[in-house]
Amino acid sequence: MAPRFAEYGIPVPLKHDRSNKIFHALKKQFPALKETNPENLPDISFDDLRLAHDLDFIARLFDPSLVAHEIKCCYEYEQLLSAVKNIDEMPADVITQCRGTYASIQKALDQGSSFFLGGGMHHAMSFAGRGFCLLNDIVIGARKAQRELGVSRVLIIDVDAHKGDGTAQILQRDDSIFTLSIHMKNGWPLDGSLGSGPWELPSDLDIEILPNQESQYLELLESGLKQTLKQPFDLGIIVLGADAWENDELPSASGIKLSDKQMLKRDQLIEKSLSSLNIPRAYVMGGGYGQHAHIPYVNFLSELLD
Repeated sequence: MAPRFAEYGIPVPLKHDRSNKIFHALKKQFPALKETNPENLPDISFDDLRLAHDLDFIARLFDPSLVAHEIKCCYEYEQLLSAVKNIDEMPADVITQCRGTYASIQKALDQGSSFFLGGGMHHAMSFAGRGFCLLNDIVIGARKAQRELGVSRVLIIDVDAHKGDGTAQILQRDDSIFTLSIHMKNGWPLDGSLGSGPWELPSDLDIEILPNQESQYLELLESGLKQTLKQPFDLGIIVLGADAWENDELPSASGIKLSDKQMLKRDQLIEKSLSSLNIPRAYVMGGGYGQHAHIPYVNFLSELLD
């Protein structure tokens, strides 16, 4: 369900078909699974976008003379490749991601848990998109749930290999949403290549993983979850990035290399920790790059659905 970047001529290594691969792999095991028509997803309004983003930034996204520059900066390209769609159509595609995340939150609150095969755009900041993330669907969904669905306190757990810096920046002064990010200590955006900036703003709890520290990863995450879950929460949003997997193909995610077994234990630990406290869980995908990026998700969801 992710935007087809190649159709816009954007050379981003995020494969649009990973969601399809996950769905079709699970469909073989669970034939009753059905696809959701994107047209049936809840709407995300202009005012909803303002729950996470500055008015000036949103206006630039919908200005035909400015949107290409915003997308160029976000997706880190110098020149577009051959495209079949106009670049100014892309914000609407990304808003569909936000609609999917919010639908997952609605479903989680109703049924206990939900997994959206998309979303997790945790680098998008209040004032701009960055790091392949144009809009922060996580914050938009969390705050829309607080405004419309009776949710008070939200926990965001981000296990993508990269720090959830956009989420941390937007929520810096919001005590109603707690952010936990476990990520590479020295990886992008914390590798020094960007200098000082808002990407250094802390999450409520940052767990920083050093190179070759994979053997301690699960212990550190479990400790962080136990500490965090001493507080009450009405909703958990989990950014279940697969780029911490040892076979991920994105060079900037290579600071964490979890095995298949460690990835599955990571995901099961989060599910067990929240479900044991009856906290509704809305999962989104986050990063995961290359032809085989669907595999960690299939492994977890196969166990979850069984």
